[in-house]
Amino acid sequence: MSTLNKQAKKFVAALLSAQQYRDYTNVAASKADTYHVVGAGRTISMLYEQVRNAAEYSEDHLLLQRAIRRFYTRLFITGDIKQLETSGEELVTELTLSGYLANDSVSLGKVDLLTQKAAEYYEAYSAIKRSPRLTQMWVVDVLAIEVHSHLTDYLVRESFEQFVFEHFKDSIDTKSLYGKNVPKDYELLLFVAVHRTLLKSDDATIRWALLRRFGSTPRQQEEYERRNEAIDDLLTSKNNKYLQRMVNREGAVFRILWQTIERNEDVVKTLEKPGSFLQLFEDTVNMTYEDIEHRMNRGVVRSIIFLIITKAIIGVAIEVPYDIWMHGEIAWLPLAVNLALPPLYMLLLRLTLMMPGPVNTRALVSQADALLYGKKQLQYEAPKTSNQYGAIFNFVYAVLIIGIFGLASWLLVQIGFTIVHLAIFFVFFCTASYLGFRLSRNIREVETVENGINGVAMIRDFIYLPFAVVGQKLSQGYAKFNIIAIILDMVIELPLKAVLSLIRRWGSFISSKKDEL
Repeated sequence: MSTLNKQAKKFVAALLSAQQYRDYTNVAASKADTYHVVGAGRTISMLYEQVRNAAEYSEDHLLLQRAIRRFYTRLFITGDIKQLETSGEELVTELTLSGYLANDSVSLGKVDLLTQKAAEYYEAYSAIKRSPRLTQMWVVDVLAIEVHSHLTDYLVRESFEQFVFEHFKDSIDTKSLYGKNVPKDYELLLFVAVHRTLLKSDDATIRWALLRRFGSTPRQQEEYERRNEAIDDLLTSKNNKYLQRMVNREGAVFRILWQTIERNEDVVKTLEKPGSFLQLFEDTVNMTYEDIEHRMNRGVVRSIIFLIITKAIIGVAIEVPYDIWMHGEIAWLPLAVNLALPPLYMLLLRLTLMMPGPVNTRALVSQADALLYGKKQLQYEAPKTSNQYGAIFNFVYAVLIIGIFGLASWLLVQIGFTIVHLAIFFVFFCTASYLGFRLSRNIREVETVENGINGVAMIRDFIYLPFAVVGQKLSQGYAKFNIIAIILDMVIELPLKAVLSLIRRWGSFISSKKDEL
């Protein structure tokens, strides 16, 4: 009978320790007094969050921390010291009314801790003399992740993160990746790669994890700034690209392993029984396939809402005024095409996405067996890059991209599109293509067996891949300067949350008046 190998035993011990600490804190929290939220605005807050999340199109696991970050961004910009002194209560109230937290789920002690954290980071926010963008990333973004870690169970995930990091550190053939010039900060680059590809962490989460690893806090201002500068260089390093591709390619088994841990409270005991665990792992694979189906369907809906919201705003702001100014009337056909085609295109892309089959499932189970119970250390070599296929393939690919864009432009001009209409069309069509690619990535993330490309998939990839490449660049720029999100934050969220807070205070005032009678 196989037993856990050395790395797996260490992982199970860390996992057990994290779970025991979680159980201990849960018991302590169940006996402590909790913060109860009473107040108006639940329906409005939850509705707004749905609209705000659609406008930003974040990963589901990032939504809570993004909501926390928006709260502290507003708080720190206003610089209201009185509000800072009650920020823990205000944050928990806002997150509860928005549907992120269950009522009575946060202890009063933790509320006080959140207030203390906000005061600590606000002191650094006021002291650091850098650009607003850097100060936001170094202080507000890190505070949001710090608070998020106190509101969620982070230690189990941290144990998994360390196990994956150590496995790849021992398994990757660095010579195949870098030759003789292995970067001095290779281990930190690997840490970033594991976070980005397997845990889907954003840069704020990675920054917080690295600062935590270094033991760096805002109280040590000079050292804290120096660490953040080093992290900025690390996150933008050119050496990240190929390492991330390598970790991502071998990541399917780890993603399923994490799902298995998350879904099963007694997974530690099961891990020590190979037969039982591998059956549990296989069941998780099949459940993950089902989850991906649901997630992709939900993603299509969110993508369509995102496209419609942004298109409606741009149509009102640019396209309609342009038509009236240039032609004296609205060009209805280009407007209708630009509004309807990207969502329909998203639906068609979804119909071409197929889930992996039993062969992939068996391969994942076999990899899990080797990872946890195998005695031989696994070895990974660098994946091929497009440059390795030769200049001819890359030249033909470039010609195809130009040809596809040229043909699409010619067809649209024939039905009355102008330069402005074409620009708007390609922005949204490329964005839709990239959103479709992100949906397909859900499948690729659990694929460990290379499947042959059928005719439908080849035609799909031929058409949408060039647009997806452009869409990725547009989305990266959009994420840095999300005008829709900025409008929502400044025009709607800031006054909305202020009004709701005022209403809650008024309710408390009226209640106190009743008590005085």
